[in-house]
Amino acid sequence: MKALIFNHHPEHTWEIKRALEACGVDPYIATNRLTFHEGADYCTVSDKENDLWLRGPNWYNTSELFDDTFKYSDSLDEGFDYIFTMNRDIAKKINHDPTKLFFIAATFILGDLPEMNDSSKYTKITGHSSYSQFGANFVPRFVPVMGNLVKKKYITQLMCTWRSRLFTPELMSLKTKGLDVIVAGTEDSPDGIVNDWGALSMTSLLVHHKNYGISCTAILKALECGIPIYTTKEHRLFQGIGDIPEECFIFADDHSIEEAYNISLKADNEYIQNTFRGIKNLKSTSSWMEKIL
Repeated sequence: MKALIFNHHPEHTWEIKRALEACGVDPYIATNRLTFHEGADYCTVSDKENDLWLRGPNWYNTSELFDDTFKYSDSLDEGFDYIFTMNRDIAKKINHDPTKLFFIAATFILGDLPEMNDSSKYTKITGHSSYSQFGANFVPRFVPVMGNLVKKKYITQLMCTWRSRLFTPELMSLKTKGLDVIVAGTEDSPDGIVNDWGALSMTSLLVHHKNYGISCTAILKALECGIPIYTTKEHRLFQGIGDIPEECFIFADDHSIEEAYNISLKADNEYIQNTFRGIKNLKSTSSWMEKIL
């Protein structure tokens, strides 16, 4: 069997690809031309070279992002059994068996998770742990197993937008105070754009509050590195990571960032990493994937 994945987010695309392969399905990535032809207004595959993918504001060869190779298709007429997309317009437009056309609800933007409910056109899937309350099927996210447990010292925030984030003022105050703080993720961030795995390898505490994401990549990668997450109790559930135990978090409801940082320096990073790996992994994702195919 074959599947076509429209690439609107490199990490999500890679996760779906790996899960499909584990289920015995042969995955292809839609080209830039095909993606826009089918109604998308955004694509992370270059129109110049298929293996050039957009991540944030920059283009990377896929070999820089993943230890993996990819196959591409420029047509829907290649006998695809399954189609996956994060794009609302593609999900609504393509004429395909609705039980085999999957809309990936990966954000709350434009009501993706709560409002995309036309089962006559597509099947909705999500990595949100409270998937059933949104009428979706569960396909949990995971990340590559590559976190390390070296001694860490930084307080880090990795965001595609940073100025309006809940904790930014407090972070900037600590940065001015002289604490080791990284505020990165965009070109205009205080620390610009950084390699996330590289930054996390030096991070003791990840500060995160993103009011539209679901199972955000920064959170998952931090947990893979054994890093506790600083957020609110409400936001842990909003993010759809309620399946990760509270012991892996330090909550803003109870502590300031500086207090949380001091706690994080003594955290059991190995416990956090092993707990995360036991819950979010390829075996689990492919098992859930197999249920919907």
